[in-house]
Amino acid sequence: MFLKDSVEQKDLEKLVEIRAEESLSLEFVNGSELNPASESKTGRITILISAFANTAGGTIIYGIETRKKRASGFSFVNGNEVSKEWLEQLASSRITKNIPGLKIHSVAFDNDPLKSVFVIIVPDSPLAPHMNHDYRFYKRSGFKEHIMEEHEVRMKYLQTNVAEIEFFGVINTNGIPLMNDGKLSSMSFYPKFLIRNISKNIEHSYKTEISVPADLYDSSFTYLQEYFVRHDGNHNVFSVPNRSPLFQEEMATALELKLTVNKNNFEVFENEEIHVKIFYSNGIKSHSFNLRETFRYKNKNLNIDDFGLAVIDKTSETNNTTGS
Repeated sequence: MFLKDSVEQKDLEKLVEIRAEESLSLEFVNGSELNPASESKTGRITILISAFANTAGGTIIYGIETRKKRASGFSFVNGNEVSKEWLEQLASSRITKNIPGLKIHSVAFDNDPLKSVFVIIVPDSPLAPHMNHDYRFYKRSGFKEHIMEEHEVRMKYLQTNVAEIEFFGVINTNGIPLMNDGKLSSMSFYPKFLIRNISKNIEHSYKTEISVPADLYDSSFTYLQEYFVRHDGNHNVFSVPNRSPLFQEEMATALELKLTVNKNNFEVFENEEIHVKIFYSNGIKSHSFNLRETFRYKNKNLNIDDFGLAVIDKTSETNNTTGS
Protein backbone atom coordinates (compact mmCIF):
# COMPACT_ATOMS: atom_id res chain seq x y z
CA MET A 1 0.00 0.00 0.00
CA PHE A 2 2.65 2.52 1.06
CA LEU A 3 5.48 2.28 -1.48
CA LYS A 4 7.67 4.90 0.16
CA ASP A 5 9.74 4.55 3.32
CA SER A 6 7.68 6.96 5.42
CA VAL A 7 3.96 7.43 6.10
CA GLU A 8 2.58 10.95 6.43
CA GLN A 9 -0.61 12.48 7.76
CA LYS A 10 -1.81 13.28 4.23
CA ASP A 11 -1.47 9.61 3.22
CA LEU A 12 -3.83 8.56 6.01
CA GLU A 13 -6.25 11.40 5.38
CA LYS A 14 -6.46 10.25 1.77
CA LEU A 15 -7.55 6.76 2.87
CA VAL A 16 -10.47 8.27 4.79
CA GLU A 17 -11.25 10.69 1.99
CA ILE A 18 -11.60 7.90 -0.60
CA ARG A 19 -13.26 5.59 1.93
CA ALA A 20 -10.70 2.86 1.35
CA GLU A 21 -12.09 -0.64 1.74
CA GLU A 22 -10.66 -3.34 3.97
CA SER A 23 -9.36 -6.45 2.24
CA LEU A 24 -7.27 -9.55 2.75
CA SER A 25 -4.20 -7.30 2.94
CA LEU A 26 -5.63 -4.22 4.68
CA GLU A 27 -7.31 -3.85 8.08
CA PHE A 28 -8.39 -0.71 9.93
CA VAL A 29 -8.60 -0.96 13.71
CA ASN A 30 -10.18 1.48 16.15
CA GLY A 31 -7.50 3.31 18.14
CA SER A 32 -9.01 2.15 21.43
CA GLU A 33 -7.88 -1.40 20.58
CA LEU A 34 -4.25 -0.35 21.05
CA ASN A 35 -4.21 -0.43 24.83
CA PRO A 36 -1.15 -1.75 26.73
CA ALA A 37 -3.23 -2.04 29.92
CA SER A 38 -5.54 -4.64 28.37
CA GLU A 39 -4.07 -8.12 27.98
CA SER A 40 -6.89 -9.26 25.70
CA LYS A 41 -6.36 -6.34 23.35
CA THR A 42 -2.59 -6.76 23.49
CA GLY A 43 -2.97 -10.44 22.57
CA ARG A 44 -5.11 -9.48 19.59
CA ILE A 45 -2.28 -7.37 18.15
CA THR A 46 0.13 -10.27 17.65
CA ILE A 47 -2.65 -12.52 16.33
CA LEU A 48 -3.24 -9.92 13.62
CA ILE A 49 0.44 -9.46 12.79
CA SER A 50 1.23 -13.19 12.66
CA ALA A 51 -1.88 -13.90 10.56
CA PHE A 52 -0.86 -11.30 7.99
CA ALA A 53 2.70 -12.66 7.89
CA ASN A 54 1.42 -16.22 7.43
CA THR A 55 -0.90 -15.28 4.57
CA ALA A 56 0.28 -12.72 2.04
CA GLY A 57 1.38 -9.75 4.12
CA GLY A 58 -0.43 -6.44 4.25
CA THR A 59 -1.09 -3.32 6.30
CA ILE A 60 -2.74 -2.91 9.70
CA ILE A 61 -3.70 0.64 10.68
CA TYR A 62 -4.62 1.46 14.28
CA GLY A 63 -6.50 4.74 14.54
CA ILE A 64 -9.01 4.55 11.68
CA GLU A 65 -12.61 3.57 12.32
CA THR A 66 -14.80 1.89 9.72
CA ARG A 67 -18.36 1.76 8.51
CA LYS A 68 -19.34 -1.25 6.38
CA LYS A 69 -15.68 -2.26 6.05
CA ARG A 70 -14.65 1.16 4.70
CA ALA A 71 -12.57 3.89 6.33
CA SER A 72 -14.96 6.44 7.76
CA GLY A 73 -12.92 8.60 10.16
CA PHE A 74 -10.21 8.66 12.78
CA SER A 75 -10.20 7.15 16.25
CA PHE A 76 -6.80 8.21 17.46
CA VAL A 77 -4.31 6.36 19.66
CA ASN A 78 -2.79 8.08 22.69
CA GLY A 79 0.84 8.29 21.61
CA ASN A 80 1.91 9.03 25.17
CA GLU A 81 0.83 5.52 26.18
CA VAL A 82 1.77 3.58 23.05
CA SER A 83 5.06 3.75 21.14
CA LYS A 84 6.55 2.24 18.03
CA GLU A 85 9.22 0.62 20.21
CA TRP A 86 6.59 -1.03 22.41
CA LEU A 87 4.90 -2.55 19.38
CA GLU A 88 8.23 -3.77 17.98
CA GLN A 89 9.07 -5.41 21.31
CA LEU A 90 5.62 -6.96 21.50
CA ALA A 91 5.97 -8.52 18.05
CA SER A 92 9.48 -9.82 18.66
CA SER A 93 8.67 -11.30 22.08
CA ARG A 94 5.29 -12.86 21.30
CA ILE A 95 5.74 -14.14 17.74
CA THR A 96 8.09 -17.06 17.20
CA LYS A 97 10.61 -16.40 14.47
CA ASN A 98 11.00 -12.68 14.03
CA ILE A 99 9.26 -11.40 10.91
CA PRO A 100 11.90 -9.97 8.55
CA GLY A 101 10.95 -6.64 7.03
CA LEU A 102 8.23 -5.82 9.57
CA LYS A 103 7.84 -2.02 9.68
CA ILE A 104 5.94 0.14 12.15
CA HIS A 105 5.22 3.84 11.62
CA SER A 106 3.80 6.33 14.10
CA VAL A 107 2.06 9.43 12.74
CA ALA A 108 1.08 12.19 15.18
CA PHE A 109 -1.58 14.36 13.54
CA ASP A 110 -0.69 18.06 13.76
CA ASN A 111 2.32 16.95 15.88
CA ASP A 112 -0.05 16.08 18.72
CA PRO A 113 0.85 12.68 20.29
CA LEU A 114 -2.71 12.37 21.64
CA LYS A 115 -3.85 12.15 18.00
CA SER A 116 -1.58 9.32 16.81
CA VAL A 117 -2.13 6.66 14.17
CA PHE A 118 0.06 3.53 14.01
CA VAL A 119 0.72 1.80 10.71
CA ILE A 120 2.07 -1.76 10.79
CA ILE A 121 3.37 -3.00 7.45
CA VAL A 122 3.69 -6.78 7.47
CA PRO A 123 5.59 -8.57 4.68
CA ASP A 124 4.61 -11.87 3.12
CA SER A 125 7.16 -13.54 5.35
CA PRO A 126 9.73 -15.90 3.82
CA LEU A 127 10.05 -17.51 7.26
CA ALA A 128 6.36 -18.38 7.68
CA PRO A 129 4.65 -20.01 9.44
CA HIS A 130 5.00 -17.84 12.53
CA MET A 131 3.56 -19.09 15.81
CA ASN A 132 1.77 -16.73 18.17
CA HIS A 133 2.56 -16.81 21.90
CA ASP A 134 -0.62 -18.90 22.51
CA TYR A 135 1.12 -21.72 20.56
CA ARG A 136 -1.24 -21.34 17.62
CA PHE A 137 -0.68 -20.47 13.99
CA TYR A 138 -3.07 -17.96 12.44
CA LYS A 139 -3.95 -17.08 8.86
CA ARG A 140 -5.96 -14.32 7.25
CA SER A 141 -9.14 -15.26 5.37
CA GLY A 142 -12.25 -13.30 4.53
CA PHE A 143 -11.38 -10.20 6.59
CA LYS A 144 -10.79 -12.37 9.68
CA GLU A 145 -8.07 -14.32 11.44
CA HIS A 146 -8.46 -18.09 11.67
CA ILE A 147 -6.44 -20.82 13.35
CA MET A 148 -4.53 -22.78 10.74
CA GLU A 149 -5.18 -26.49 10.33
CA GLU A 150 -2.31 -28.92 10.78
CA HIS A 151 -2.00 -29.61 7.05
CA GLU A 152 -1.88 -25.87 6.34
CA VAL A 153 0.97 -25.41 8.80
CA ARG A 154 2.80 -28.37 7.26
CA MET A 155 2.41 -26.91 3.76
CA LYS A 156 3.77 -23.58 4.94
CA TYR A 157 6.87 -25.27 6.31
CA LEU A 158 7.40 -27.00 2.97
CA GLN A 159 7.10 -23.67 1.14
CA THR A 160 9.84 -22.14 3.27
CA ASN A 161 12.41 -24.69 2.12
CA VAL A 162 13.59 -22.15 -0.42
CA ALA A 163 16.10 -19.37 -0.06
CA GLU A 164 15.10 -15.73 0.28
CA ILE A 165 17.48 -12.95 -0.76
CA GLU A 166 17.06 -9.27 0.03
CA PHE A 167 18.85 -6.22 -1.30
CA PHE A 168 20.77 -4.92 1.71
CA GLY A 169 22.13 -1.60 0.46
CA VAL A 170 24.92 0.32 -1.25
CA ILE A 171 28.26 1.25 0.30
CA ASN A 172 31.09 3.49 -0.92
CA THR A 173 28.65 6.20 -1.99
CA ASN A 174 30.95 9.08 -1.02
CA GLY A 175 32.81 10.50 -4.01
CA ILE A 176 36.53 10.87 -4.66
CA PRO A 177 37.22 14.28 -6.26
CA LEU A 178 39.65 15.35 -8.95
CA MET A 179 40.31 19.08 -8.51
CA ASN A 180 41.41 21.68 -11.05
CA ASP A 181 42.00 25.33 -10.07
CA GLY A 182 39.92 24.95 -6.92
CA LYS A 183 36.94 23.47 -8.74
CA LEU A 184 35.86 19.89 -9.21
CA SER A 185 37.04 18.56 -12.53
CA SER A 186 35.28 15.23 -11.92
CA MET A 187 33.94 13.08 -9.11
CA SER A 188 34.40 9.31 -9.08
CA PHE A 189 32.31 6.79 -7.16
CA TYR A 190 33.13 3.13 -6.52
CA PRO A 191 29.87 1.72 -5.11
CA LYS A 192 29.39 -1.84 -3.94
CA PHE A 193 25.91 -3.35 -3.99
CA LEU A 194 25.20 -5.72 -1.10
CA ILE A 195 22.72 -8.58 -0.85
CA ARG A 196 21.85 -10.88 2.05
CA ASN A 197 20.34 -14.33 2.44
CA ILE A 198 17.60 -13.84 5.05
CA SER A 199 16.34 -17.43 4.97
CA LYS A 200 17.38 -20.66 6.64
CA ASN A 201 18.36 -22.21 3.32
CA ILE A 202 21.43 -21.92 1.10
CA GLU A 203 21.05 -20.11 -2.23
CA HIS A 204 23.26 -21.93 -4.70
CA SER A 205 22.60 -19.95 -7.86
CA TYR A 206 21.69 -16.32 -8.40
CA LYS A 207 22.76 -13.35 -10.49
CA THR A 208 22.53 -9.59 -10.25
CA GLU A 209 21.67 -7.34 -13.17
CA ILE A 210 22.45 -3.63 -13.12
CA SER A 211 21.40 -0.93 -15.58
CA VAL A 212 23.68 2.14 -15.53
CA PRO A 213 23.49 5.39 -17.56
CA ALA A 214 26.14 4.99 -20.26
CA ASP A 215 27.30 8.59 -19.88
CA LEU A 216 28.30 7.94 -16.25
CA TYR A 217 29.70 4.43 -16.53
CA ASP A 218 33.51 4.44 -16.48
CA SER A 219 34.80 1.57 -18.60
CA SER A 220 38.35 2.06 -17.31
CA PHE A 221 37.09 0.05 -14.34
CA THR A 222 37.47 -3.31 -16.05
CA TYR A 223 35.70 -5.48 -13.45
CA LEU A 224 32.29 -5.24 -15.16
CA GLN A 225 33.40 -5.36 -18.78
CA GLU A 226 33.05 -9.12 -19.24
CA TYR A 227 29.50 -9.02 -17.85
CA PHE A 228 28.07 -6.56 -20.37
CA VAL A 229 24.91 -7.99 -21.95
CA ARG A 230 23.09 -5.22 -23.81
CA HIS A 231 22.23 -1.57 -24.33
CA ASP A 232 18.83 -0.48 -23.02
CA GLY A 233 18.16 3.01 -24.34
CA ASN A 234 20.85 5.24 -22.84
CA HIS A 235 21.81 2.61 -20.25
CA ASN A 236 24.42 -0.13 -20.26
CA VAL A 237 23.17 -3.38 -18.74
CA PHE A 238 25.46 -5.88 -16.99
CA SER A 239 24.60 -9.30 -15.56
CA VAL A 240 26.90 -10.71 -12.88
CA PRO A 241 26.49 -14.37 -11.77
CA ASN A 242 27.36 -15.54 -8.29
CA ARG A 243 30.76 -17.13 -7.74
CA SER A 244 29.83 -19.14 -4.63
CA PRO A 245 26.69 -20.13 -2.68
CA LEU A 246 25.10 -17.61 -0.36
CA PHE A 247 24.70 -19.20 3.06
CA GLN A 248 22.11 -18.50 5.76
CA GLU A 249 22.30 -14.91 7.04
CA GLU A 250 25.37 -14.32 4.86
CA MET A 251 25.95 -10.94 3.26
CA ALA A 252 27.86 -10.58 0.01
CA THR A 253 28.88 -7.98 -2.56
CA ALA A 254 26.76 -8.74 -5.62
CA LEU A 255 28.69 -6.34 -7.85
CA GLU A 256 30.69 -3.13 -7.92
CA LEU A 257 31.29 -0.46 -10.53
CA LYS A 258 32.81 2.94 -11.16
CA LEU A 259 30.84 6.07 -11.98
CA THR A 260 32.43 9.34 -13.08
CA VAL A 261 30.55 12.64 -12.92
CA ASN A 262 31.66 15.92 -14.48
CA LYS A 263 30.10 19.10 -15.79
CA ASN A 264 29.37 17.53 -19.17
CA ASN A 265 27.30 14.64 -17.85
CA PHE A 266 25.89 16.25 -14.70
CA GLU A 267 22.39 16.53 -16.17
CA VAL A 268 22.32 12.74 -16.53
CA PHE A 269 23.57 12.35 -12.96
CA GLU A 270 20.88 14.72 -11.70
CA ASN A 271 17.94 13.09 -13.45
CA GLU A 272 18.69 9.41 -14.07
CA GLU A 273 18.55 6.29 -11.92
CA ILE A 274 20.43 3.04 -11.51
CA HIS A 275 18.27 -0.09 -11.66
CA VAL A 276 19.25 -3.35 -9.95
CA LYS A 277 17.58 -6.76 -10.26
CA ILE A 278 18.38 -9.90 -8.28
CA PHE A 279 17.43 -13.16 -9.99
CA TYR A 280 17.34 -16.14 -7.63
CA SER A 281 15.55 -19.45 -7.08
CA ASN A 282 12.51 -17.90 -5.40
CA GLY A 283 11.89 -14.97 -7.72
CA ILE A 284 13.15 -11.55 -8.78
CA LYS A 285 13.79 -8.47 -6.61
CA SER A 286 14.02 -5.01 -8.22
CA HIS A 287 15.43 -1.77 -6.80
CA SER A 288 16.04 1.69 -8.23
CA PHE A 289 18.32 4.46 -6.97
CA ASN A 290 18.21 8.15 -7.75
CA LEU A 291 21.83 8.94 -8.57
CA ARG A 292 22.07 12.43 -7.11
CA GLU A 293 20.36 11.42 -3.87
CA THR A 294 22.46 8.28 -3.45
CA PHE A 295 25.95 9.43 -4.44
CA ARG A 296 27.29 12.42 -2.52
CA TYR A 297 30.47 14.21 -1.48
CA LYS A 298 31.16 14.97 2.18
CA ASN A 299 27.52 14.03 2.91
CA LYS A 300 26.21 16.74 0.60
CA ASN A 301 24.44 16.55 -2.72
CA LEU A 302 26.48 17.63 -5.71
CA ASN A 303 25.47 20.66 -7.78
CA ILE A 304 26.55 21.60 -11.26
CA ASP A 305 28.17 24.80 -9.92
CA ASP A 306 30.62 22.61 -7.97
CA PHE A 307 32.27 21.66 -11.26
CA GLY A 308 34.69 23.50 -13.47
CA LEU A 309 35.71 22.33 -16.92
CA ALA A 310 36.40 18.62 -17.14
CA VAL A 311 40.00 17.50 -17.59
CA ILE A 312 40.15 15.04 -20.47
CA ASP A 313 41.68 11.74 -19.41
CA LYS A 314 43.16 10.09 -22.47
CA THR A 315 42.94 6.69 -20.82
CA SER A 316 39.18 7.01 -20.49
CA GLU A 317 38.29 8.27 -23.96
CA THR A 318 36.90 4.88 -24.82
CA ASN A 319 34.28 5.14 -22.06
CA ASN A 320 30.71 4.26 -22.94
CA THR A 321 31.73 2.19 -25.95
CA THR A 322 31.12 -1.05 -24.10
CA GLY A 323 29.48 -3.63 -26.28
CA SER A 324 29.82 -1.52 -29.42
